[in-house]
Amino acid sequence: MKHLGWLTRDRTVGARRTPTVLDWLLAVALLALALVEVASGAFPGPVALAAVLQLVTIIPVAFRRLLPVAAITVAALVTLPYTVVYGAGNSLAGAAAFLMLAYAVGRYADRRVLPIGIAMGVLMIVELWIGGRLAGLADITYLLIFYGAALGLGVALRAQIRRSTVLEAVADRAEREKEAMAQAAVLEERARIARELHDVVAHNVGLIVLQAGGARSVLGADPDRAR
Repeated sequence: MKHLGWLTRDRTVGARRTPTVLDWLLAVALLALALVEVASGAFPGPVALAAVLQLVTIIPVAFRRLLPVAAITVAALVTLPYTVVYGAGNSLAGAAAFLMLAYAVGRYADRRVLPIGIAMGVLMIVELWIGGRLAGLADITYLLIFYGAALGLGVALRAQIRRSTVLEAVADRAEREKEAMAQAAVLEERARIARELHDVVAHNVGLIVLQAGGARSVLGADPDRAR
């Protein structure tokens, strides 16, 4: 399954296997806005086809944190044929979805497949140019900077979180080592005290034995001295 690595979740999202309720609510809200835009004539081509297109391209937003590269790939590849045939729509919901997908690629995608996610993002910008929504190089440059900033923000935030996690782990390990050293010092001190007590007790017991032996030897001849 290594050849399907671009479909896997990034380890930073933990063991979650399905989108959260918030992810679904966000996707549904964007889809509702997109359908309103379709009904208002924001998309060329048949209304029903445009509605299906929005459904297929916006639902991946719910999976952006689990499957970031797969989500932006689906959105880009599904939109391409429609754009080539009918042109690009003027959609606020689509722009917001693209922005979140670009950020998710930077924030959650595995580094090994990050270039694939970036390529799909560039493809979505190229689609807008093919569909006639971009007037020229200035518009393309603007979108590259705008969506590139979202991608870069995701990458920077991921790096910061990982750095904080590493520093926290190092600090926790240092604290455990400090506690272990303190405990070892306490045990060593206890052992030293025990050795000293043993020596003192052994010495005193030896004196007692000697004195008892001496007292016994003179007990018959000199009881007072024995006492």
